[in-house]
Amino acid sequence: MARASLLQEDESDDGNDSNKENSSHKFNEGSFDVEIIRLFEHFQPVLDNADVKCPCTEVVAEWHDLLTYIINYLQPNKHNYKKTWKFVFLSSYAKSKWKNILYLS
Repeated sequence: MARASLLQEDESDDGNDSNKENSSHKFNEGSFDVEIIRLFEHFQPVLDNADVKCPCTEVVAEWHDLLTYIINYLQPNKHNYKKTWKFVFLSSYAKSKWKNILYLS
């Protein structure tokens, strides 16, 4: 799915969340979400070969969940970034909740 269509789709949001999937996410053009989508689209052939089959919105949702986890539980301001990433990749969530975003990283 093209980035422009994702952004347009979000702009037409009617505020009714009852018919949206849990993985949907509001995109802000100029936010880091757009860069995640750009990376996802750029590496789409590689991701397809690795059998990563999920919508961009799910990858962005995983990114936000990962960031929330890091900020709330790993205290990245107190550790070297390598130690933080080691915790992330060794986490039980690495192969379940964040598998797509971590594969992209």
